[in-house]
Amino acid sequence: MPAPFDVNASPDPDFPPRPAPDGEPVYEANLTVQQDEGHSPEACVVSTLMMPPSCGGLPIVGWDWDEVDGEQTFGPATWGNYHLTGRYDDGVFTLTTKVLELGTTYVAALGIWELARPHLETLVAQTGESSSMSQLDGSDIVYVARVPVPKIIALSVHIGTRFPAVATSMGQVLLADLKEDELSAVLQTPSQSGIIPRITPSRRALDRDLAQVRKRGWAISDERLSLGIRSVAAPIRDAAGTTVAAVNVTVHAAETPVAELTSRHLPLLLATAEDITREWVNLARLPVPDPLAT
Repeated sequence: MPAPFDVNASPDPDFPPRPAPDGEPVYEANLTVQQDEGHSPEACVVSTLMMPPSCGGLPIVGWDWDEVDGEQTFGPATWGNYHLTGRYDDGVFTLTTKVLELGTTYVAALGIWELARPHLETLVAQTGESSSMSQLDGSDIVYVARVPVPKIIALSVHIGTRFPAVATSMGQVLLADLKEDELSAVLQTPSQSGIIPRITPSRRALDRDLAQVRKRGWAISDERLSLGIRSVAAPIRDAAGTTVAAVNVTVHAAETPVAELTSRHLPLLLATAEDITREWVNLARLPVPDPLAT
């Protein structure tokens, strides 16, 4: 069974799915899967915002609702948002690896990613390094978007990947925005990442780090998660000033020293985060039409 590969596409539904690297005849896509009574499961190419969503898509071979979580039901319809890996041939998508539930974190990120995508792509073109977006889920960060570059790092990253927040730069940015009681509750939540960080700070050390993040407006992780991984991160905020996501630049520690990361890449990252925040705030201020108005 082929192993998953790093996603090289946006987290919004798109077909045909993007191909894996040469030699791996599998595809990946983040999609809504729906099944109506009397019909087979299908991957939604077009999905409308109805209850249940109206889906038009491709049949999926190998789908089993008993093996996934996060599904919703309404009348005869069952659906959910998932990360699919499989073969795509003659209009049929055949699963080859375990399905990843994307859930509410992914869904909430769809709008902001559409807005952020061109900014992160420009950032990657400027730095030559990978950039990602994540949100907080329990004590983990969850990758909801990624613009990668072809470099080998110690840990594989794709949409839906979880890492312990305390060991990552994006995690520090997200944790720094929490109130004291919220932070304590999050830190007591067991990680679902399955990853043991190279360095796990004590609560006292973490509080010092987060105070510094709040003061300067960005965070750095220097091989805390794993040897060879170094990153800086900045917040994306809403109109109320609440951090809704974090974006980063990740480098290989053997190639890029901390001084270069903070002097060259960090200013570009901060400018990108500010641009995304500004557009997100402006978008939120636009009037939303009432679909029931006549």
